[in-house]
Amino acid sequence: DPTVEGVISSSATSTISSSNGEIAKSVSPAQAAVGDTVTWAVEVTYPDTASYFDAVVTDTVQPGIDLSTIATTSVTCSIPSACADADFGQPIAASGRTIGWTIGDIGVTPDDLVVTIVYTGRVEDGLGSTAGTVLSNTATSTWATSDGTRVTGKSSTANLVVTRPVVSVTKDVDTLAPTPGAPYTYSVTVTNGSGDLVSAAYAIEVEDAVPVGVIVDAST
Repeated sequence: DPTVEGVISSSATSTISSSNGEIAKSVSPAQAAVGDTVTWAVEVTYPDTASYFDAVVTDTVQPGIDLSTIATTSVTCSIPSACADADFGQPIAASGRTIGWTIGDIGVTPDDLVVTIVYTGRVEDGLGSTAGTVLSNTATSTWATSDGTRVTGKSSTANLVVTRPVVSVTKDVDTLAPTPGAPYTYSVTVTNGSGDLVSAAYAIEVEDAVPVGVIVDAST
């Protein structure tokens, strides 16, 4: 158009950045016996310079922990207003031995945002529960970028050492060749072992098969 002397245009772009942040996981106590319940804590730090979408924290639970006993104690956010998703803190259905929690969308915040997840589980008998076995559970932070690309952040592992009772039984007799009709005494001693990997033993039962020809004195 000859009447138009010129066109002035301007544009602006904005880049949404993301950062891997930090994640730390711990377990208490650090040693536990079969049947004991332990507590894990996962702390995820989302830096204040980044945005995170559909953030999730997952945790792979090693055999030796009864998956059916996993229970969430709490999921907290250091800046509650930034953790506004309706599903924040909700457990995600387990996939195999991987459990998880929904964190949701987190925009740029005035300070680093810290999400803390606390949950419990019980050490089970069977595979992975021999004394000295180290059960290593690893938590990982994941999220999506603004274009939907899924990003895997850092991981952290907590090591739980399994302890067990080490029970032994010994039996002695005070007379090796008693005469018929003469009394003699058996002594049965039950001992639990000692050491860092030995746990207490409870509800111990001892059975003794009495041979034919021996009459037990019920008063002893």
